[in-house]
Amino acid sequence: MTIKIKWVLLVGLALGTTCSYIAVNTRFGVHLVLDVLSEVGSSKEAQTGASEGPLRVSATLSPVEKIPLPSSIEQPSGIKHRNGAVYISTDQTEIFKLDADLKTASAGGYLLKGPLLFKQGSLEGIEVRGDLLFGIGEFDSMPTWTENGETNWIRNTDAGLPPGFAGVEFSGVVDTPSGQFATSEDRLSLLNLDDGSEHRVDFGGFLKEGADPSVLAFSGVAHAGGAFYVLTETHTSVLVIDDVSFRVQHVFGIEPSAAADLSVHEGRCYVVIDHNYNQPVEPVHVYNINAAMRAAEEIDSAG
Repeated sequence: MTIKIKWVLLVGLALGTTCSYIAVNTRFGVHLVLDVLSEVGSSKEAQTGASEGPLRVSATLSPVEKIPLPSSIEQPSGIKHRNGAVYISTDQTEIFKLDADLKTASAGGYLLKGPLLFKQGSLEGIEVRGDLLFGIGEFDSMPTWTENGETNWIRNTDAGLPPGFAGVEFSGVVDTPSGQFATSEDRLSLLNLDDGSEHRVDFGGFLKEGADPSVLAFSGVAHAGGAFYVLTETHTSVLVIDDVSFRVQHVFGIEPSAAADLSVHEGRCYVVIDHNYNQPVEPVHVYNINAAMRAAEEIDSAG
């Protein structure tokens, strides 16, 4: 009898160890913990079109192209066109370097160590400056890595954040001629990481009468041609914002989705879309943002 009890205890211990490992170190286990169990009894709101949101829409855009991602890239969280390549980060804190047409990717390298459960979703946005990679998200600092080969990234000493930004959960980051700026889903502002200044977005006449803009969630940011391009996940849209006045110039509705981040390159806007473990990987949605702005400005001039 004693031997049987010992075997039962050993089997139970082995099963418990295996289940614990699956829960904290595999994508399936993390999906069960973070997606399935967290949604029991919850009423998570689905993404809706921009026209149903608090802002007047300049135009609703359809993708001019949908580019499938390599199968090795799952749950993308950030994207940047830099150094003649495209860098994509994931919720698992991986970083991939792709060629300019997004067809071929280097093997992904993990930026953070430790169990997957404890780092899942912590990396929300990236910026690349030469061989230096900046990561932003649920950190109390600005971690950076130096590229050492296509799959090897060496972590540097973390840079401190301005005092007023301590505890902020960031959603995107971008370099501009005026400094490095970030977004947060909890603030309707552009945050200057260099000097600690916060610039609240002026929605002007785009805000519908009596509407509450706080329902928007800024999930990513890009910069080009004197303007910020801010992605909203709720009521999915791209806001074009003047980088001096921080006033909205255009509101473009895009396909409703769990839009995670965007990059603007050669007049086109590239949007990466998040997904759960049990959902297919979404392609990168490409929008002709320059053509949309020209058309909107022609309409404004005619009116």
